[in-house]
Amino acid sequence: MLFAMICGFGEVEDVPDLWVQHQVSLCEDFVHRYSEQTGPHYALADIEELLTSYNLSLQKLHLPTVDLPASVLERANFDVVEEQAKANSYTMQLNSEQRNVVEILLSAVYNNAADTPKCYFLDGPAGTGKTFVYSTLLHTIRGRGDDVIPVASTGIAATLLIGGRTAHSVFKIPIDLNATSTCNLKPNTKEADMLLKTKLIVWDEAPMTHVHAFLAVDRLLQDLTKCKEPFGGKVILLGGDFRQVLPVILRGSRTLTVASSLKKHALWLKFHKLYLTKNMRALESERDFGAWLLDIGEKKMWLNDSVAFAMLPFNTRPCTSIVQ
Repeated sequence: MLFAMICGFGEVEDVPDLWVQHQVSLCEDFVHRYSEQTGPHYALADIEELLTSYNLSLQKLHLPTVDLPASVLERANFDVVEEQAKANSYTMQLNSEQRNVVEILLSAVYNNAADTPKCYFLDGPAGTGKTFVYSTLLHTIRGRGDDVIPVASTGIAATLLIGGRTAHSVFKIPIDLNATSTCNLKPNTKEADMLLKTKLIVWDEAPMTHVHAFLAVDRLLQDLTKCKEPFGGKVILLGGDFRQVLPVILRGSRTLTVASSLKKHALWLKFHKLYLTKNMRALESERDFGAWLLDIGEKKMWLNDSVAFAMLPFNTRPCTSIVQ
């Protein structure tokens, strides 16, 4: 504040030199909160906000300019400068399919057109880069100073998302679910405020979650936002692969397993489907094996030899896609 006052009243001729002399002291708190590389950016953003009362700016004073939203300084629980750098790095590594998905989601988040879909499902086999797409979206949106909520159906999957938590933890989904279940999350709480402010909800491994959980979250968001659109008009991205694990029904039949899947509910029709097909993890020598696994998952061929099935690594055994 003192630095801004000195600049505002013209007490010094060479403002850039004054900044250089006292940069360490002015950035001390921000360096402690973030890092030595990004601390000065936050200090300059804070100074620019104070300079507005004197009808000045960093550019007018020939100081280094920064592009940080003012709201970030009030509740920055992540390093926006670092998020912007990661977003640029991740974006450069996207292939054409991944880039298309990211552009569609960012357009949905920041385009308020009435005809823009709000609900999306990202379908892709293992290795196609779904998690990389999620990370790119998280870094990009956080780099713009906005909130995004990453959740997953399991704790292990949640650890792969930056700041990820389980869906049950975030939305307070009850353990015992039925068709009329509601989430145990009260309005006017910190958790509810977080859901209202978020720009995007990312939900990984969605196919293994019972459809009643999605219906409960749908009711919750509609109640919080006072909006009757699906999920309260919030942009939501579900992701996963229906060839893998489906909802586990205790002593359930094939019919119950199919009925518990999101794909067999009317809510599924509200989702705009996006696809990733290019395997970014398999080596050239493994392409044929990967294609063979997909053919089995899509029931284009059957495993008649139980011995051959037993030889497959456990985490690559297909579930034969009973809901497709």
